[in-house]
Amino acid sequence: MSDVSDDASNDAMFTALYGAHASICPDVWIIDSGATKHMSPCRSLFTEYVPFRVRESVSLGNGTVCDALGIGHVVVSMLCNGEMKRYTLSDVLYVPRIVNNFFSVTAATLKGHQVTFAGKQCTIHRDGKLITTGSSKNHIWYVDCLKNYVCAVLKTKCDVDLRHQRLGHVHVKRLRQAVNNDLIIGVDSVSGDDSFCEACVQGKQTRKPFGSATNVQTTQKLQLNHSDVCGPMSTPSLGGSRYFVTFTDDYTCCSRVYFLKWKSEVLEKFKEFKSEATNCTGLKIMTLCTDNGGEYTSREFEAYPKMKGIRHELTVPYTPQQNGVAERLNRTLQETALSQIVHAGLPISFWADSISTACYVRNRLPVACSICCFSVREMVW
Repeated sequence: MSDVSDDASNDAMFTALYGAHASICPDVWIIDSGATKHMSPCRSLFTEYVPFRVRESVSLGNGTVCDALGIGHVVVSMLCNGEMKRYTLSDVLYVPRIVNNFFSVTAATLKGHQVTFAGKQCTIHRDGKLITTGSSKNHIWYVDCLKNYVCAVLKTKCDVDLRHQRLGHVHVKRLRQAVNNDLIIGVDSVSGDDSFCEACVQGKQTRKPFGSATNVQTTQKLQLNHSDVCGPMSTPSLGGSRYFVTFTDDYTCCSRVYFLKWKSEVLEKFKEFKSEATNCTGLKIMTLCTDNGGEYTSREFEAYPKMKGIRHELTVPYTPQQNGVAERLNRTLQETALSQIVHAGLPISFWADSISTACYVRNRLPVACSICCFSVREMVW
């Protein structure tokens, strides 16, 4: 074998190709333009074999010297135009210490073959007739033999699914991108069509996004009102409350907050809100939107809106996004109240007073609107 660069950066490659510790693949033949003769470490492949009386020395590309124990013929199944054909390689050296079969370009050309490399494809002709083909994988050239052909057929059917599963059910588009950018060692290409993965559907399914809560569809005050209960708080307020309930007009974004010791007091607070809102505006509450909490679905609460001609809309269970206006208000009030308490250095028991102040201030500030940047629509009744 002719001399090859002995740079340290290529040492790992030489070890993989010629080292004595890798596993032998008897059906795989590597095309080597530097080898002077065909070589194989598999004695069982030889159909005819003559041992050397005096061992011949073979110099490998990394400077290692191995002994060739004999010479003979090896029958190889090669791929030609989609068909498998058997060819006999003559004068093949038996070198036990190498770990791969090597097809010598020099030996082939000396016997009248033409070996052509183009892109990732290699063709071997003789007298204008195609003998076999080769392909490049991870910068190494292989003869398209029986083992490669079988693997190619299997990969066409299962390669995408297998790689998808082994790489943590990664999206196929991301998998192909990683392969194309040579980020996965040992995978030259990913073949096959994208298939349905039941495990991904069960493990990654999510709800579709909900529309923005700032898209106001109402045209007048009290046409639609949002309500939600927040609590229990870890520390009771100065008045002994552990909950608070809010009512927000969808059109003006004006809010009212009431504090509760028990959730069962929600109906009483709704009656207070109804009386205050109708007296201040001269209008009637048309619709009340709440979640499916027990405080809103009790017989007593359900009976009151019906008696007053108020439509009660309930969101889908475990879907707080449908009651986004009230949910967002609860968070805003709590964050504002906590900031005020921390700044003032007050005990957390002042949370109710701070939330009441936060609601008062919010009702007098402009709010975001889907029509313009900010809007003030008579938020204070």
